Amino acid sequence: MTVTLNPVEFRNHHEGRWLEIAWPDGVISMLPHRLLREACRCAQCLAAQRSGSAIVTAPGIRLDLVEPYGANVLRLGFDDGHSRGLYPFALLRELPARPGTSAEGQQENVLANPSSNSGLR
Repeated sequence: MTVTLNPVEFRNHHEGRWLEIAWPDGVISMLPHRLLREACRCAQCLAAQRSGSAIVTAPGIRLDLVEPYGANVLRLGFDDGHSRGLYPFALLRELPARPGTSAEGQQENVLANPSSNSGLR
């Protein structure tokens, strides 16, 4: 049985260009804006990926919009005009985060901890 997690809090660090997500199990994901843009799952980006094209983003790209979209998804918009990306919580949990702090104060990378529950609703 997969345990589902909904983030407790989102905090966009616009100047530092990373999105902080606090999960109820104490894990903190710190996701760089550029990584989020390159992980976009909108129809246009998926079509580009399927055709073998990489999603190329500027190193200084910034996340301008973070809004809930339904029960288990965030809609993210970037300063390059791209604002159609829908990011399920499960995807956000599985992206390679900068090391964050767990509830016990330990450094943790979500992907480096395969025991982390990544099935989110």
